Amino acid sequence: MALETPDTGKKRLRRRYVARWLVEGMEVPALTVFEWSRDLWTGVTAFTPEAARYLENRARLGTLVWRREP
Repeated sequence: MALETPDTGKKRLRRRYVARWLVEGMEVPALTVFEWSRDLWTGVTAFTPEAARYLENRARLGTLVWRREP
């Protein structure tokens, strides 16, 4: 995701990886988000949303620069 930095107005690349996981006994997949920065993975969040359409209702900030096809 390319974001504009507030202090300089320059764009920078933020590598954010979002995954949905099927969990046995749960109707809605769990959601995990990680970011990659230079040489470090950082966990951003992990939870089970109340509705399967959770991601569809989230607004994107920045520009999507890559997406793996399902």
